[in-house]
Amino acid sequence: MNLNKALFGGALMAAGMTAEAQTFIYSATDTTGDYQSSAISYAYGGGYSSSTDSGALNTSSTGSSYGYGTTTVSTNQTANSMRIEGEWAGDGAYGNGYGWGFLRQYFQVSADADLLIEWNIGGTGLSSIAMVFEDPALNNLFELDGLAGKSSGSTTISLTAGSDYAVRFGWGGPFLNSTETQFIRVTLVEAPTECIGDVNNSGTVDLADLNIVLANFGTASSDGDANGDGLVDLADLNMVLANFGDVCD
Repeated sequence: MNLNKALFGGALMAAGMTAEAQTFIYSATDTTGDYQSSAISYAYGGGYSSSTDSGALNTSSTGSSYGYGTTTVSTNQTANSMRIEGEWAGDGAYGNGYGWGFLRQYFQVSADADLLIEWNIGGTGLSSIAMVFEDPALNNLFELDGLAGKSSGSTTISLTAGSDYAVRFGWGGPFLNSTETQFIRVTLVEAPTECIGDVNNSGTVDLADLNIVLANFGTASSDGDANGDGLVDLADLNMVLANFGDVCD
């Protein structure tokens, strides 16, 4: 069998592979077992909604009253996101809604990842807080004190697989004075990857890189020499295949 045909067949198989998305690995407690993952929501005129079901801290409370109108506060989790939200319908005699909520979750991540943190809390009276810290060292990786006046924004921090973390966010205002949805949310996004195997420097390790390696296989060409050893050989092909599909900064 022609070597390049055999290699190209393997390349096509590799092209069908997809990387596993990063996800949270949720824990019911912190590493000491002293503190529990939990969430609670409350809107005036409605009931308390709470959960200690780690990984499913989904709560929601809607209340209506003459003074505070209609307010909804909720918390939600998915495999790669966590959030708290508050909404006020803009009605009621007092000119604001009334509700508060809180979420605390201990976790690891399935692979190295970035954590995107976003917030819009100007309508909570800036009585909000959001923290991401290492467990059990309590080293803060991110802290937002709503009283500091950062009413909206976003930032990204890096997380490492195998390390223990915690998020804690919410507001206790308890007033909501804007009809715009108030929220704090965190979302896992893929960490930037080094462009190993990107022999054409396109920013992506793809079929174009495989074709360059195959076209120069067995030569001393610099084209397709992914590892820089002066030869285009199986080591270079394996490097491209191992990183196939990576998108680099």
